[in-house]
Amino acid sequence: MQSKNFPLISFMLPAAVVLQIGGGLLLVFGYYCRVGATILILFTIPAMIKMHDFWHIKDQTRILEKTFFMKDIAILGGLLIILAFGPGAFSADVR
Repeated sequence: MQSKNFPLISFMLPAAVVLQIGGGLLLVFGYYCRVGATILILFTIPAMIKMHDFWHIKDQTRILEKTFFMKDIAILGGLLIILAFGPGAFSADVR
């Protein structure tokens, strides 16, 4: 976060950890899956744009940052599927 000039790192880093762990646990346990997916989508989009801005990089690290950016796009695709279709048949949230 320091290398990307994030403001308020002492607040942003713990907030990122809480959002990722909280949203991930909601998905893993299948409880409020759509809420967990929404939390992770709202976190991932700005984080990937700020952290993996390969379009501003001219050296060798551009390839690495583009790879991480594309990985985040794939994760967003999975989260959008969960958001669209909801929890699976074996989740704790099925009624």
